[in-house]
Formats: sequence, C-alpha cells, structure tokens
Amino acid sequence: MSDTPLLFVYGSLMHSIPQGMGNLLSPSEFQGEGWIQARLFFLGSYPGAVASPDRSHRVRGELYQLLDPMPTLARLDRYEGCGPSGSTGCEYERVRMPVALFATEKVIESWVYLYCLETAGLPCIEAGDYRRYLLR
Repeated sequence: MSDTPLLFVYGSLMHSIPQGMGNLLSPSEFQGEGWIQARLFFLGSYPGAVASPDRSHRVRGELYQLLDPMPTLARLDRYEGCGPSGSTGCEYERVRMPVALFATEKVIESWVYLYCLETAGLPCIEAGDYRRYLLR
C-alpha cells in the first residue's frame, strides 16, 4: 500500500452490499477486509459506527485505497453529511483511526466516517457486521 489515502467503509459504501453506493469510491482499489474498534448502530436504512473504548466492540468492513483522493473525499463528505472539522449537527465526521486487516493482522491508519449524533434508543448491531445484519 502506498501513501495514497485509505478509507474504511462498513455500510452502504461497501461493494459487497447489494444496491449499495460503492460506486462513490471510484476510483479506488480494494485492499482487504478488516475491522475498527467501534459499535455499530442501525439508523433506519443504513448503519452508523461510533468509536468505543471497549476492545471487544468491533465493526467489520472493507478497506480501499483512494486513487484520486481529493475529489473522492469531497464527494463522500457530501454523501455522508460531513461538514468541516468542528461543525455541529452533522451526521458523520471523517476521522483517522486504526483498521486491523483480517488477512494479515496488520493495523493501518485510515479515514473512517463515524456517526456523531445521539445513539440512545437506536438498535445496536451487536455483531458489528452490516452485511450479516441485512441477511437476518
């Protein structure tokens, strides 16, 4: 993997989600599956991950190398309802955090969109796997 920015996705942006929005990642290269230390909540028609201090909380997803990062991240920020750093009332915040890859057990820092609104009352996806949740 090069210095080109990486993005970890765990919901509708995954290419493995039928009728998902993975085309918004183009151009990108799939780097593998992995997980982040977070809890996953169901927001009605898509998920939102929230960082967790509990090491047992894991959210499964896909890691991509962004080949044209500036326009791709700008497009994704709009899609995710992500405002400038420090914005209030935005649904997601793009942050850098460690991603552990399943195949190599390597930990890599990547961009991730984390949900930043209240989660009280939202159903938690206990397994942290949105694909599996959709198949239930």
